[in-house]
Amino acid sequence: MAGVYEHIRLDKNQPFYYGIFEDKYRPFEKTRRNNLWDKIVAKTDYKINIIKEGLTWEEACQMERDLIKQYGRIDKGTGILTNLTDGGDGTVGLIRSEEHSNKISKSLTGRKLSEEHKKKVGIGKIGTKDSEDTIHKKSDAKKGKKPNNYGKKRSTNAITGTTKSLYGNQYAAGENNSKTTLTTEDVIYIKKMWKSDCLINNSKSLAEKFNISVNSVWSIATNRRWKHVQT
Repeated sequence: MAGVYEHIRLDKNQPFYYGIFEDKYRPFEKTRRNNLWDKIVAKTDYKINIIKEGLTWEEACQMERDLIKQYGRIDKGTGILTNLTDGGDGTVGLIRSEEHSNKISKSLTGRKLSEEHKKKVGIGKIGTKDSEDTIHKKSDAKKGKKPNNYGKKRSTNAITGTTKSLYGNQYAAGENNSKTTLTTEDVIYIKKMWKSDCLINNSKSLAEKFNISVNSVWSIATNRRWKHVQT
């Protein structure tokens, strides 16, 4: 099932972005946003509203298209939204000149990604869906190719290490983790306060209070961390 969310800028109390989600974390993420979105967030706090949940993907796409059409796009000079497409399919209505496309192509030619960058790209793709056309292209590209590790033998140490990482070395949770500076009571407080007001400025105040990052506050509040502690 899918849903539609909006971001409201607090300096003008008006929407500046509409989006679709299947992953419940997507409305609260600051990654995979465009430059227009980043510029507004740098100037003002904002809040997140979940407009509707429990929709089919097609229903969510249609609602997003209708809302973007209603409020208009900044890049097209038709309205107040930072969306760079007309909604629904991710790139429908995206404005990109031939010169811009050529620059992107040249900048990516021969480019090697660092391991850190690869990890960020992988995290950014969590919850995204490939189109049918993309799925077919990937499938065709793999036909007749052998895996990168084809014919390679793994050492006994490598096999043993993998087994231990999967079964023998689980991370200590909560206060049992020697690296944590929080107590269970702190976490309960953070979750309750965040539920009552999930504005970005509230996350900042909680981060300052417990001397942790805003990302840590968000991870705790959305049960990505300390999920064994319920309020």
